[in-house]
Parts: sequence; C-alpha cells; structure tokens
Amino acid sequence: MPMTPEEREQRLKELRAMEATDDAVLVDSLDETQPMEFKPDSPAERMESQIIPATAQDDRNLAAGLRDSMTYKEHFDAAETANELPPGMLMSVASIESSGNPAAVNKRSGATGLMQFMAGTAGDYGLVVDSETNIDERLDPVKSIYAAGAMLRDALRRSDGNIEQALLQYNWGLGNWGKWTRKQQGFESMPLETGSYIGKFRSALNQYHRMSDAQQVAR
Repeated sequence: MPMTPEEREQRLKELRAMEATDDAVLVDSLDETQPMEFKPDSPAERMESQIIPATAQDDRNLAAGLRDSMTYKEHFDAAETANELPPGMLMSVASIESSGNPAAVNKRSGATGLMQFMAGTAGDYGLVVDSETNIDERLDPVKSIYAAGAMLRDALRRSDGNIEQALLQYNWGLGNWGKWTRKQQGFESMPLETGSYIGKFRSALNQYHRMSDAQQVAR
C-alpha cells in the first residue's frame, strides 16, 4: 500500500535524524587534540621514521672533519673501490668517528684512530694492537682506512646491501646490532650516538659530494 504524503514526509524526517546522529557519533570519535599516528608498514619505513637528523652544529663539525680527512682521499677512494663501497662512504664515516683525526682516542670506549677501531675488532681486520711492544696500528691512518673498508664490506653483505644497517653495525658493534635486529626494536633502545649516526652520515655524505663537485669545477 503506497504511503500518503504525510507518511512519506515523516519517514524522510526520521531518515535525516538517523543520518545526523551517525555523523555526530563519527565526529565525537575523533580526538582533534591528538595528531593522527602514522604507522609505517615495513621495517625500512619504521627505521626511516625514527632517524634523527643532523643538527646545524653536527653539520659544521662534519664539514671540518671532511676537510681534515681530505689528506687521505686517495686511500679512501682506493679502499672504496677495492671493497665495492659507495664513493664518499669511508670519508663520511671518518668525519663522524674521529673528525678526521688519526690520533683520536675515545677515553670512554677505547676506540682509537681515524676510523675508531676497538682493539678486538682491529685484530679481526689485520691491525696489530700489542701493548707489550707498544704497537697500535689503529693509529696508522692508511692501514685503518683499508681495514674499515673491509669491515663495511662485510657489514653490507650481512645486511643485504643496506647501507643504514651496515653503519649501525660499524658504530654499535656486530653483537649489539644482532640482538637489536632479532628483537626488532626501535631506535629508542640504542645509545644516542648510534641512533643519530645515520642522520650524521647522510649529512656528511651530502657535504662530501658538494665538496667533490666544487673541486671538479675548480679544475
């Protein structure tokens, strides 16, 4: 039986009231004081979202470290070629680790030299560290550069060519990186030095390429 005009009008009012109620519920469910949280899907996206950018002071320090490291550029280049590393990777790491100072010693950790090797890791990559004979090849910048090249080559192989993961291994150590990877933790579980390492590396590498381009133009 068809509805009368009055019944049809009443039904339309009821439908409009239902739609208004649904809209109000939807609006009330949104808390506008809280930003919408972005949840990346992949581990790579999660890591990218947690990278700490280099500060302006970091940029200045890295630039100074790159300038000092230029003394050994031919060795950095040769070690990168020998170990199939991206151009500028080793010099960028040196600028972060020691500010380009081959005599640098971290009194807290004991890391030493241009590439800041720990004694045990240095031995793994052919650097002699012998307190009895007072020999410490970590202080030899050229030997340290080639040892660091081999170390980063191995780190890249372990991480399927992922540069960021290789850098975390280099700075934090293979054992720490392995535990962190297995637990699938975020950057909050790392020391601040390691958590900020990738951001500093990207800044150093960008500056390295700008310096290299400027030198090419000057020639």
